[in-house]
Formats: sequence, C-alpha cells, structure tokens
Amino acid sequence: MMYRFILDEDDYLSHQLFTASGSANHRKTMIRTWLMGVLFFLIISLVSYLSDYTKLTNYVLIMAAVFFVYFPLRYPSFVKRSYQKHLREHYKNKFGVASEVEFKEGFLICNSNGMESKIKLSEFEEVNETATHILVKVRSGESLIVPKAMDDIEQFKQELVGNLEGYHIPWHKKLDWKWN
Repeated sequence: MMYRFILDEDDYLSHQLFTASGSANHRKTMIRTWLMGVLFFLIISLVSYLSDYTKLTNYVLIMAAVFFVYFPLRYPSFVKRSYQKHLREHYKNKFGVASEVEFKEGFLICNSNGMESKIKLSEFEEVNETATHILVKVRSGESLIVPKAMDDIEQFKQELVGNLEGYHIPWHKKLDWKWN
C-alpha cells in the first residue's frame, strides 16, 4: 500500500531535536560550554580579587552563580533556535512537499519531489516512536520521518512491524519524549 504524508518545519525540527537529545556528543558539548562559562567568570573574579577590586569580585561571582543556574535552563531553547535557523536555511525547499512510501519485496520505496529512493529493509538500524513521529534510522546515517498525523498511521505501523520481523531491528517506544 502507498502511504502519503507531508512534512513541515516542525517535523524536521522534532527529528533534529530527538537525534540531538540522544547524542552523547551533544551532552558533552553542553557540559563543556557550561563549565567553561563558569570557569571564565571564576578566573575574572580571581584576577579582580588579587587586584583588590572586591566590588567587582562580588559582581563577577554573582554573575558566575547566575550563569551556573541559568545556562542549563536556557541552553535547550538556544539549541532549538539554532536548529530552526539551520532548517530554514538548508531545508526550506523540503517543507510542505508531498512524500509517498511503499513496501515492496524487502525494500522501502520513497518518492518525494520527483526523486525516488529505494532502501533495503536490512539497512534499517532502529525505529524510534515518539508521540508525534515514527523515526526510522538507516545505517547510512539518513532517516525517514513519518508523522503520526498521517491518515493511515496504524496500518503503516503494522506493515512496518510485519516487514521488519525477520531483521531484528530494535523498535524504541519513547512516547513521553519531549525537548526540554
């Protein structure tokens, strides 16, 4: 059966944020940036303390404390805005384009924007299901984003599960996932 859906900016953004949230590299970057910022303020406060600028030292220490608390709260929205800008710049021609997917003889065939992709089901690495999307990760690094707003989503899920049965591909249900 042929399944049709249209991806918008929010679909691509959800995929990017979901991928980032599971990335150890992303987490390391956040922690490193957080610690470097605090360290920066502490070094400035040490220099001002050694120079007998106690008022400046106090202000900088307060700024370090504010940064220490505030950064983890604001970082997710900063990352989200950054991904939105990236998507608007590089994926703007993909928003609102109708896509079709179909299962045929061990392949998933995707048609979109006059292009056709044929992916072996054995090349699927994992399937992640969130409350709003089914995200199929392919070994080549690409992904298939299927919005759950699609009309035949239950039938698509059944057909996907049935076709992946012999391949031992993990299906992760993360229905409560949301970007911080």
